[in-house]
Amino acid sequence: MTEIDLYRERAHLVAFLATLFPSVAAYSDPAEPDWLVVYISSPMGQLSWHISPADHDLFLHVPRVPWDHPRAQWDGHTTEEKCERLARMIPLTQRGAKALAADPLPADGGLIDPDCRDGKCGSCVGGPCEHDCHREATS
Repeated sequence: MTEIDLYRERAHLVAFLATLFPSVAAYSDPAEPDWLVVYISSPMGQLSWHISPADHDLFLHVPRVPWDHPRAQWDGHTTEEKCERLARMIPLTQRGAKALAADPLPADGGLIDPDCRDGKCGSCVGGPCEHDCHREATS
């Protein structure tokens, strides 16, 4: 595997994480002006990654915000702290996966607006969703 292949593989995982938690993307690193930075607001704290221009196509679902947007501000976490935050989420996701297996979502995910994630849709970045994106799952 080449380094480019490894970055692409990592980008797929980050893109998946960005579907699970409220996320934004911005061109916010002046040292790497062509690279997106994806900021994910996880239950354990901020997670962020620089994304190569070759992988931007994987992040079309992540709302773009200006570099000075409040949700596009790095909280100072190190790579080690980011990994610790990810590790602390494993028990949470294991419980969620078991609950999902016991009571699967409808085929459409229970969303009226499929672009809405965790009560946040592209037009509601930075605040609670102002739209009726979710509906009660029916058994």
